[in-house]
Amino acid sequence: MMNMFSSDQALFMLHRLEFATRETMRNMEKYGILPTPKYDESQASYLTSVVNDVAAIPGVVKDADMSATVLEALQYYTYTLVQPQYFEIALKRKGTRDEASLAMLELIFDTPVCDFTYMYLDLIGGDLFMGINQKNYASWAKSRYKNFEKKIDKLIETVKGFES
Repeated sequence: MMNMFSSDQALFMLHRLEFATRETMRNMEKYGILPTPKYDESQASYLTSVVNDVAAIPGVVKDADMSATVLEALQYYTYTLVQPQYFEIALKRKGTRDEASLAMLELIFDTPVCDFTYMYLDLIGGDLFMGINQKNYASWAKSRYKNFEKKIDKLIETVKGFES
């Protein structure tokens, strides 16, 4: 995708912002940054899909509470110290070429969302979404829907258990 876009074989490239800081993009003569388009005109604001990778603590650690505390501290400092610098230096100074792209970056950073299905894809049956290459996807998905629905219900019950 990056090669096609940077060699003017594609008009748009939907990808993570970090790609704007890569040498390939910086060597391009001209490009702009846009938010993900609205679904339709009734959508109130833009939504920026955020990839939410999870840090985990291995079961072999001797002090899980300390490990969790360290992870939370790292997340806090990443959010308060690293992210603003990343935005200011890597994206704003090195990843944009004009005021319009800067305005788009601000819009993107103001509207983050993490898609439920991205976080729990493996638990709810990722194959439902991966089968898009099937010749008759509607029938193929329908045949798996009951299992998918059971997995969603089980996940919802698990999440409800977190309330107490």
